Amino acid sequence: MSSVAPGQTGIILRPSASPTHSHRTRSVKAAVVLASTIVFACGDSPTEPQFSADPVTSWAVEVPPVFSLSDVWGTSSSDVYVVGYHGTILHYDGSSWSPMTSGTTATLKGVWGTSPSDIYAVGLGGTILHFDGASWSEMTTGTTKTLSALWGSSSDDIFAVGSSVILHYDGISWSEMPADVSQYLQDVWGSSSNDVYAVAWNGFILHYDGTAWSKIESGTDAPFDSVWGTSSTDVFIVGHCGTALHFDGTTWRSTLNIHLREVWGAAPNDIFGVADEGTIMHFDGTAWTFMTSGTDEFLGGVWGTSSSDVFAVGSDGTILHFDGTAWSDMTHQTSESLTGVWGSLSNAFFAVGSAGAILRSHGSGWSSMPSGTERDLEGVWGASPSDVFAVEEWG
Repeated sequence: MSSVAPGQTGIILRPSASPTHSHRTRSVKAAVVLASTIVFACGDSPTEPQFSADPVTSWAVEVPPVFSLSDVWGTSSSDVYVVGYHGTILHYDGSSWSPMTSGTTATLKGVWGTSPSDIYAVGLGGTILHFDGASWSEMTTGTTKTLSALWGSSSDDIFAVGSSVILHYDGISWSEMPADVSQYLQDVWGSSSNDVYAVAWNGFILHYDGTAWSKIESGTDAPFDSVWGTSSTDVFIVGHCGTALHFDGTTWRSTLNIHLREVWGAAPNDIFGVADEGTIMHFDGTAWTFMTSGTDEFLGGVWGTSSSDVFAVGSDGTILHFDGTAWSDMTHQTSESLTGVWGSLSNAFFAVGSAGAILRSHGSGWSSMPSGTERDLEGVWGASPSDVFAVEEWG
């Protein structure tokens, strides 16, 4: 999936050298879930893009005209949308960010679409905007309640959730769905039009079977942050207080009691999670188990190319690597805390962290790169070794 992670203050870093790469046509659909405990992205498998070998040589600070960004969605690396406070909508065309006229001053909290000409944004006051490929327009929703997230199975089957409300779009109009919900719904995700989940505070789970919404007992009252899955028999819900639930199609099970900072997986039965005090956990499809990390540093980011090539980053410049057998400490040249890691090839990895720290690895050690900022960087993602973005959380 092609996407860019948004930050709390609108700071986005990207390579100052213009990348040269061409993409074959690919279809990307949906789900970017951003929460304090977990980040996931899923979509249709793209055809392999063709990239130039030009590496990132320097970084330039890009500051979109916004103080807080909430969510991101895109169809490709040259067609990305970010939404945020005061009706902010930004579009990235592969070379620069530009503000779009949203027609609203309401804070926007979620964005999702089915194609470049069918995109939706939701936010405060029951706001739902639609982009038809040319302009944004406000839709009639029938509610003034805050909307926090949306997901759909198609352009005529979209669900939006928020403050004690669930809306459905049938391709013609939005209508409120009957549901016993008195909680603020944080997130929504489904595997199909008749298998949709919405999660909320106080351990609240709702499921839609294509006919009606029903409550599912979660066994916890911990606030949920997000829901995501790979299929109807592989669904994850995570939240506060170390809450993580997994549904195998029959039973919901608590999978761990650790507040994971971030997770990454090579497959549904091969997932890695990192947390405080050097904690690294692995999920094999059935249960979470502790892994020996060799450090007691805070770990805030994890990413890999395969089950035998995984990186974890954390405080004091900590970078760990897993080769399929054991975790080992890698050479690094910064004492700054690292919070995000991403790579595209076995010899093109990037890690970001506090005080503008950016490190790059060519497969045999890490070296520092000038970032052009001293602000703390929270996450990093790219479309290729020459098309990489870093974002900060606080400013």
